[in-house]
Amino acid sequence: MSNLDDIFMKPITTPEHPDPTEARRYIRDDDGFYGYDYVFLEDATWNALCEIAHERGCTVDELCCDIDLNFAPSEPFALAARRYVARYLADIPGNIELPRNFHVLRDLLAAHRHAQ
Repeated sequence: MSNLDDIFMKPITTPEHPDPTEARRYIRDDDGFYGYDYVFLEDATWNALCEIAHERGCTVDELCCDIDLNFAPSEPFALAARRYVARYLADIPGNIELPRNFHVLRDLLAAHRHAQ
């Protein structure tokens, strides 16, 4: 396992969301047997996904289903979600500033740029 893989195994935390505890998050899944599903994610990753979904013009439910089906279908969802957030941050050019209402992504992006 590479050092980068170790990062995705651990919950993401930020100053605003320091608790690494994964909580059950219910999502709408129209293709599922019951019409809903749930994922276990810590607050920082969940809120980052909410911010990404808002920017993409979709719901967090749709984004979670897309990640699960298309981004990393063969790995646990929490790891796939963390990798998705990290890849999203890595694709933001250095001269771009995120909107002020993107609190979690702004914190994560600042930490990502500082680490480079």
